[in-house]
Amino acid sequence: MFFCSAAAGVAAADDNGALLCAGFRDVGMAKQTVADMRAPVEAAVYALDNARIELPSPVLATGKLTYLKISSDLPADLDQLRVMGYFELKDHGRCLIPLVVNHIEQVAPGTGEKEQERTRVYFRVPDVERLGNPFGHMYQSVNLHVAAYGSGAESGKIYFGRVLRMTVSHKHGSVGLALLFAAVVYVIAAAAVAAMTGRGDGEQSGWRRAFKRLMPWNIIGDSGQTALSQLQMMIFTVIVATLLFYQWLRTGMLQELSVDLLYLIGISTAGAAGSQVASQFKKGMAARNYAYVQQLGWFNAPFVQRQAEANPAELLMTSKRFDTNKFQMMVFTFVIAAYVIASGASELDTLHISSTLLTLMGISQGAYVGGGAVTDSLATLQHQLRGMQSLQKRYQDSADPQLQEELLKRYEKAATRAAELFGAIYGREISGELLAMPMDVKMEEEEVPEAA
Repeated sequence: MFFCSAAAGVAAADDNGALLCAGFRDVGMAKQTVADMRAPVEAAVYALDNARIELPSPVLATGKLTYLKISSDLPADLDQLRVMGYFELKDHGRCLIPLVVNHIEQVAPGTGEKEQERTRVYFRVPDVERLGNPFGHMYQSVNLHVAAYGSGAESGKIYFGRVLRMTVSHKHGSVGLALLFAAVVYVIAAAAVAAMTGRGDGEQSGWRRAFKRLMPWNIIGDSGQTALSQLQMMIFTVIVATLLFYQWLRTGMLQELSVDLLYLIGISTAGAAGSQVASQFKKGMAARNYAYVQQLGWFNAPFVQRQAEANPAELLMTSKRFDTNKFQMMVFTFVIAAYVIASGASELDTLHISSTLLTLMGISQGAYVGGGAVTDSLATLQHQLRGMQSLQKRYQDSADPQLQEELLKRYEKAATRAAELFGAIYGREISGELLAMPMDVKMEEEEVPEAA
C-alpha cells in the first residue's frame, strides 16, 4: 500500500494533524480547501440523512472520471447545491487529497441502473500512483468523505454526508498484468499446437526453436498451409479478451461490448467458419470417385506431417500466387486491431467502428472466402480419377500384353498427378506402392472419359 509521511514530501498539515498528500498541492488550492471543508464535511457525516449513495463499480480506476449515484431528493436547481469532500488514505498516518467535482447532473426516471437513482455527481478519481512506485501495488484503499450543502436560500441545509470506502486500481499494474495475460494465452496456444503436431526443428534447439514456434503463422498453420482468416480471428480474440481482462482489473467488473465490436468479432468468426466450410466443400467428391479412392487405399494413407516452420508468405498466397483479396483483408485487419487497442483501453461498451470500415471488412471476408471456394483443384482431381478408372477398365478388357504395358504406364502417370492433388486437398501423404493399379478391383461397365 502507498503511504505519505513528512519524509515523502508532505506539503502541509492542518490543525488536527491530517497531512496533505504530496503531489496534490496544485489541486484547487488544496491546503486551504481541505482545511476549510473538513469541519462541515464531518458535521454532515455525523448528521442523520436517508440518502442512498453508491459507486458505479467495486473498483475505481485511478485518474478516470466517475460518479456517485445519489437517490435522495436534491434541489431542482443543481446550481444551489454545493458538494465538497476529500479522500483519506490511511497507511502509516493520514494523507488527504481534495475532492474536485467535475459536474452534477440529474438522471431521467428509468434511465439509471436503479429507479431510485436521481442524481449523479461526477468527479475524477485521484491519481494515487503519483504517491509512490506505480508498480508497487495493484490497489489502494481510500475513504471518501463527501457532503452536500445547500447554497443561497438553502445555505446551511445538509442534504447528505457520508464516508465511502473504495478501492482504487493502479493503471500501470493493470497494464502489466493484462499484457502478461495476453502473453500467457498466446504461449498456451503455441505450446498446444507444438504438442499436438509433434514438431521437431532438427538441428535447431533452445531459444531459436521456441521463438519460431511462437510465430503466428506456425500456430495457425494447418497441414503446412497458413490461413489468414484464422490469423484474423486469433488476433481479435486475444485483443478483446486482453482488454476485457484489463478493464476487469481496473473496475472489478466485466464490461459490456459495444455493438460495433460484436459485429467485428462476428465478421471475423464468420470468415473463419466460411473458409472451413469452403475447404470442406472442396473435398466433396462424386460417389463413384470416392468409392474408387477407398479401394485404392488413399484414405488410409498417413496425414502429411507439418513442417518445422510454416512459410509466412503463404498468408498472402493462393496456389503459389499473390492474392490481393488476402492482402486487402490483412491490411484492414491490422488497421482495425490498432484502433480497437487504442480505443478499447478506455471503454469497450462505447467503442465505435465506422459502418464503412465494417462494410469493407465484410466485403474483404466475402471475397476471401469466395476466392477460396472457387478453385479447380477438386475438379482436376475428379477428372484424373475418372481417367484412372477408364485406363483400368481398358486394361482389364484387353488381352494384348503390349497394350496393357502402355496402359499401365499411362495409369501410373495419371495416378501420380491425382495423388499430388489428393494429398494437397486432404492432407494425406500417398506413398509409391499406393500408385499401382489395383488388379483385384473390377471396374463397372460404365465408360468414363480418359485422362488427358
